[in-house]
Amino acid sequence: MLGLSTNTGTFNAKWLTPKDVARTFVLVPQFRQLIQNNSSVLLGPRGCGKTTLLKMLTRPALDEWFSGNRTAHLREGFKRPGFEAIYIPADVRWFYELANLENIGLDPILTAKSQRLMVSTNAIANLLSAVAIIVQQRRDVEAIIATHLIKYWNLKGTMKSFSDVQDTLCKFGDTIRGYLAVSDVSGLSRFFEDVEPGLFGHAIDAPSRAIEIVSKHLPDDLRPTSWALCFDELEIAPGWLRTEILEALRSTNPQNIFIKATWTPLLPSGLRTAPESAADFKAIRLWHSHLADPKSFCEDLTREFLRQRFPDSNIEPAQFFSRSILASEEADEPIDAYERYSTEYEIFKSLVKWDESFKKLMTDRRMNIADPVPKNTKEKDQFYRKVKPIALLRHEFLSPNKTARGRKTVTVYAGREAVYAMSEGNPRSLLNLLNDFVSYGIPDASSSELRVKYATQASILNSAAQRHLAYIKACVFFPPRRPSGAPSFTLFDVVQKIGRYFRGVVLAREFPLDPSGSFTVPVDTDNHIIALVEQLLERGSIVYVGTSSQDVPLKIPGSRFRLTYMLAPIYRLPLRLYREISLDEILAVSGDQFHPELPLTT
Repeated sequence: MLGLSTNTGTFNAKWLTPKDVARTFVLVPQFRQLIQNNSSVLLGPRGCGKTTLLKMLTRPALDEWFSGNRTAHLREGFKRPGFEAIYIPADVRWFYELANLENIGLDPILTAKSQRLMVSTNAIANLLSAVAIIVQQRRDVEAIIATHLIKYWNLKGTMKSFSDVQDTLCKFGDTIRGYLAVSDVSGLSRFFEDVEPGLFGHAIDAPSRAIEIVSKHLPDDLRPTSWALCFDELEIAPGWLRTEILEALRSTNPQNIFIKATWTPLLPSGLRTAPESAADFKAIRLWHSHLADPKSFCEDLTREFLRQRFPDSNIEPAQFFSRSILASEEADEPIDAYERYSTEYEIFKSLVKWDESFKKLMTDRRMNIADPVPKNTKEKDQFYRKVKPIALLRHEFLSPNKTARGRKTVTVYAGREAVYAMSEGNPRSLLNLLNDFVSYGIPDASSSELRVKYATQASILNSAAQRHLAYIKACVFFPPRRPSGAPSFTLFDVVQKIGRYFRGVVLAREFPLDPSGSFTVPVDTDNHIIALVEQLLERGSIVYVGTSSQDVPLKIPGSRFRLTYMLAPIYRLPLRLYREISLDEILAVSGDQFHPELPLTT
């Protein structure tokens, strides 16, 4: 999915209209799961495209997609969903209102009423925006529906139009905020006396009742067969709202109403993907455990980006970036890869001259160290292709003929596959990178050479890695209480330990044929570490590694993770998943043990 406006430079779909989202949407397999007639939860870190997918469910986005013949230049299209989607964003101000309520010592009942009323009116107002598009210019239908809504919720002094009903509902929120701003508890209490009690109910009650009223009075030719309440950014909503919506996924809602919600990568507590709950909701993950998983989407998104940015050119991603030797898999390798005089061949030949452990490894396997060419396909697959990333990194950072700290730019982290890997298939991250490549890598839009130099790519990717690390440093973490004297870590501490540990494995004195590159969290891990890992997971700094592409984590303890590839240039890591070790083993290593890059020659 592509949530980019090339005119505004906006990468966050939150600030785009559904039509703008549709104009630059690139289809992902998860969208086909989302449009099914069931309730579902979109799981993923920030920036992974959850908002884009929800907005693409709405009528304005779908109309724009199909009327613009958007599928003509993409591989595959999709069918319209069988429901009418209502996009309902969470309001970050609800957190501030909650804090204000606590500060003025408001009665718990008034606190609950304040938040529930704002949530209900927000949902109904967004529902009416969608219904207005369905009704269009049928003023008679609009007046009938508005009349029944006004009567049901006793909205006195409201005219018989959707906009006036929305104004009245919005005024409720303004009134609450006004009373809170001046700490007028008595005024707030009197105001609630005139509000219909139904607006203080369960988070699903008010929009469900509104849908019932709307459906009853819509003409047959306009009436949707089913509806979907699409709750976005539940992670910033009050706890009670999250609980009620997530529990509603498995409750007996009206059969014509589905719930679509977004959430962090960790499946909400109490919900399971076990068979007994599979009929109630669908958990849809929006991250990728393995290097090759997001490649198809990244290719489509990059191709679409280039098509919009350079409409007069037929430039393909492979031409724009060229191949990454470090991150390319078998399908991306040229025919002569690993053959005599190829880049891989020269790296292996150089490495055996000064890396005694690599030389011994090849000798023990009876390979020709003077002419390191695979004898057959099996040897290429099982040895040369397997050791290539480690060999390349050791050649880049440990060679006695190079001074790693003195080089201005390390170009090993460059190329199409490296760009895709470091973006993690996260549309916001990839779009930021693509925008930088065009801004800093291409002289001008009319240039005949639409190719970004390797050194420029490496510089941009390194800057992106540094920005992510700075972001981690800036993140505030409030750890849970822990026993006195127990070690305490920050988010940055944990990332540093993980990254430096795996760097030590790759660049150790002995060549690691089967290195560790991922970690598991022990089941007996204390709450402090669990909270750290959970927040790093939400921020996309670590990535969950499941047993399949559909597997989602139910809890942190017992799960397997890896460091995001975005940080690979900083810690000199391969862009590949390797075997796991315990996080306890990583955290137990002291700081002075993280510098194993010793001279490899005797």
